[in-house]
Amino acid sequence: YLENDRKNDQPFFGYLAFTAPHWPLQAPDQYLKKYENFYQDGYEKIRQARLERMIKLGIMPKGTKINNPLMHAFPAWDKLSETQKR
Repeated sequence: YLENDRKNDQPFFGYLAFTAPHWPLQAPDQYLKKYENFYQDGYEKIRQARLERMIKLGIMPKGTKINNPLMHAFPAWDKLSETQKR
């Protein structure tokens, strides 16, 4: 990366984020409890329900299919252990 884009006497910007948490680090307990079981049905069912809701609201046209480019990157929900699901 550095060698390929290097230009003589030109500065460059490089950024490496060692931590990028995607969970509420400082959310109050009552807020966390609100969503405690929200995702228990799994990501596939949630994705389908969200698409159906968008179609119903007219945001997406009828007949829209789920675009899931990461389909093979993650195991199916029913293949996960209870610990993984939690």
